[in-house]
Amino acid sequence: MTIRSRKSSRNLRFPNLLAASIFSLSFLQTIAPSFAVDESSKLAPQTPPSTPTETSVAPAAVGVAKAAIKTSPLLGKSAWFSRGKVLAYSASQQKREMLKAQAESQLRQSAQEAINVLQKMQKDGRPTADITAEEARRKTQVESQQKALAELVGKSMSEGRSELVEAVAAVAREKGLTLVLDLDGIFYGGEDLKDTSRDVTDAVISKMR
Repeated sequence: MTIRSRKSSRNLRFPNLLAASIFSLSFLQTIAPSFAVDESSKLAPQTPPSTPTETSVAPAAVGVAKAAIKTSPLLGKSAWFSRGKVLAYSASQQKREMLKAQAESQLRQSAQEAINVLQKMQKDGRPTADITAEEARRKTQVESQQKALAELVGKSMSEGRSELVEAVAAVAREKGLTLVLDLDGIFYGGEDLKDTSRDVTDAVISKMR
C-alpha cells in the first residue's frame, strides 16, 4: 500500500483508511477554544452603530455635550485599568496563562503521538482491525485528557477572574470610585475617559496575589 503524507502547519491527513480520524491537526485546531474559558469578554471589534457625527450636529450642541461629560459627577468618580497590563505584570495571572499554554501543548503532543503510532501501524502492514481498534483507543485517551485539562484550566481561569474582580473592587472602595472600566474592552469612543489621571492599573496589580 502506498502511503502519502502531506504535512503543513495547519493540517496533517492520514491515508484514506484514517482520513476521518480526530487526530488530524485540523481537529486539533478545535481543541484550543475549550481552554479559552476566561476570554469570553474579549470580543472582536465591532463596527460602531450608526450615530450622528459631530459634522451632523450643531457645533454648539457638541460643545455643550462634551462640557457636560467632563463635568459629570459620575465621570468624576470613575477610573480605568488595562487588563492586558494586569495580565502582563501579575505573577498569579502569568502562572494561569502558563498553565493554559502547557495544557494545550500536552494535548497536542498526545494527539501527535497517536498520529505517529497509527501511521506506523499502517506502514508496517498491520491488520485493519488492529489499526481501527488502536485508533478508537487513542481517540478515547485524547478526549479524556482534553476533558481533564479543560476542567483544570477552566477552574484556574475562573479563579483568576474572581481575583481580578476582587482587586478592582478593593481599589474602587479605597478611592471612592463608582465606576471602573477595562480600557482594553473599549473599542470605540470614550476619549474623555482615557485620562491618565484616572488610570488605576498599577493599584489593581498591587492587589493581585
